[in-house]
Amino acid sequence: MIDPPYRPESFTVIPHSDDPSIKRETFDYPPAAGGGWHYQADHVGRLIRDGKIESDRMPWEESRITQGWFDQVRKDGPSVLKDLKGKA
Repeated sequence: MIDPPYRPESFTVIPHSDDPSIKRETFDYPPAAGGGWHYQADHVGRLIRDGKIESDRMPWEESRITQGWFDQVRKDGPSVLKDLKGKA
């Protein structure tokens, strides 16, 4: 089975060198429990603790752009949510 691109379970370092001492190497990288969402939850918790209403790492405008991509994929794909209209 192929790992989903957003959550690979391994990665391979492929050197761009003719030096035979530098080897191609694969590393296992098992995903965190919960698929990594806890990192986002921790970040939001720190923002709330610090009294912030917007992330420096992911400002609202970037969130809107990213959500637009997801909306387009949802509309173009065979999703049962294809015609769902949000209220945000």
